[in-house]
Amino acid sequence: MSEKLEIVILGHIPNKGLVKRLCKWESNLFDLTVTSVISNLPNPSHDLEFLNPSYEDKQLKEILKEDTANLRIGIIFADLEDNFYVRRISNKTAVISIKSSQPYLIASNITTENFLKRTIYMVYTLYLETQGQFTIDAYQIPHIETRGCLFDLNGALMDVIYNTEQPIICDSCVARLSGKNLPQDYIKNLKRELFKIRKSRLERIETFIKCQPLLSFLLTLLMGIILNLIANFIYDQITYHKSNKTDTQIQKQK
Repeated sequence: MSEKLEIVILGHIPNKGLVKRLCKWESNLFDLTVTSVISNLPNPSHDLEFLNPSYEDKQLKEILKEDTANLRIGIIFADLEDNFYVRRISNKTAVISIKSSQPYLIASNITTENFLKRTIYMVYTLYLETQGQFTIDAYQIPHIETRGCLFDLNGALMDVIYNTEQPIICDSCVARLSGKNLPQDYIKNLKRELFKIRKSRLERIETFIKCQPLLSFLLTLLMGIILNLIANFIYDQITYHKSNKTDTQIQKQK
């Protein structure tokens, strides 16, 4: 039976349909449900720069108040402490920023929805790995090396594109999770569901063309030649059958 994950909307989210689409995501591991919307947020308590305010963990903890029975995930369109895109707020609460990584996602044609899905899977897996208590030890688990893995540290925000475009679980993380007390078939289900977090077919073709322009040109040229040969063959067959039909009619008239 899938576990209920509570989604809390913090402040204004520019894309109104984003959360609705997110909660329609089908998973065998969890169900996403919006349990509350906190519309009016106080001003951030800390500034990274004069025009770049960010919310500190202690302020978010005051806004979200006490933990609930289930894992709770806040979604906010604002910068977080230390410019992280996800912060542990308490043992059962995390907050994801959809602002800090947005420029890199847009540049790589990756949707914010897929970014949220991937990050929720990471938070939920870390929550289970720490025995249902999302402790500060969770910060020690991600690896520094960027492998396209769910548990990449993404020390540089731009690295977020590598494990969001097509997130995986690397071999070392599979080995680590295999030694934990996780639900039956959790890793298998996790891999299967992560595979579904990907660009649309049209977007994947567009990305391939951008990454492999010469190969794309050669393939297009080859397809053009093949289609031309097929068209000529069909035309020749039609012409041949029409010619035979005409000859048959002339012979009958004689």
